[in-house]
Amino acid sequence: MDVFEAIKNRRSVRQYKSNNIPDEHLLQMLDAARNAPTAGNEQPWRFLVVRERENLTELRRRLEAWIWQKIEASNSQLDSQAARLGETLKYLNGILAAPLIIFLFVDTRKYPDLVVYDGALAAGNLMLAARALGYGTCFQTTLFPEEIVSDHFDVPEDYRLICVIPVGHPIDWPPAPPKKTLSELIHYEHI
Repeated sequence: MDVFEAIKNRRSVRQYKSNNIPDEHLLQMLDAARNAPTAGNEQPWRFLVVRERENLTELRRRLEAWIWQKIEASNSQLDSQAARLGETLKYLNGILAAPLIIFLFVDTRKYPDLVVYDGALAAGNLMLAARALGYGTCFQTTLFPEEIVSDHFDVPEDYRLICVIPVGHPIDWPPAPPKKTLSELIHYEHI
């Protein structure tokens, strides 16, 4: 798949089959991420690759407790809280069902204000490479609070979590969402 086709066909996938991903494909995706532009050529990325189900099951347990605390704090009705918990856990289970989860961190010791951009660029490259290889991905942040993820994986204090990227074959490819036209987005000389 060429780069323009990969860009147009990339989708945020949230439900995955359990098919394994060959190491060769994993390394191709990570190499694409590694080749993203970066401030001062610092290459601050750290890619934590997780495949072990037991590891993800324990992380899920910790995330579930955190999610429940957030929902309880919303002071909504108990039946509404239970429904929200059920929907959120279904979503989380779909993400964690991916055969491969990549936690993308950046080292913040140099250029701490810029590494967020470096991380986002690396994530974009990784997701496009995954799509070119036939895999679905999704840029996840909300359900993966940094303090829980960092504690779970014993992440050094100077590393910041940018996103969590599940990778796998989608159960179904989501349809293309509507996009604004270029004429709505482009301005020349002044905005």
